[in-house]
Amino acid sequence: ARGDARRLRHQSEDLDAALLDFDEALRRISPPPMAHRGRALTLRKQGRMKDAAESLQSYLQAQPDAPDAPLLKSYLDELKS
Repeated sequence: ARGDARRLRHQSEDLDAALLDFDEALRRISPPPMAHRGRALTLRKQGRMKDAAESLQSYLQAQPDAPDAPLLKSYLDELKS
């Protein structure tokens, strides 16, 4: 949640801090899929498209039926092109 709050403020230092929050969450034994989503969206805002695509793919594999899956699949297609 903290990472998402920082990501949504969309300031450079907040994006870096958000990535640290998401990375910390992903180091857990059972990481929450939303951490992949938040990490992907943060990386996308930073212009790190390859890394964003990898995180987005991880989220969609874990949550293929997520309500936002169609939108995120379109982001993934955009990132891969």
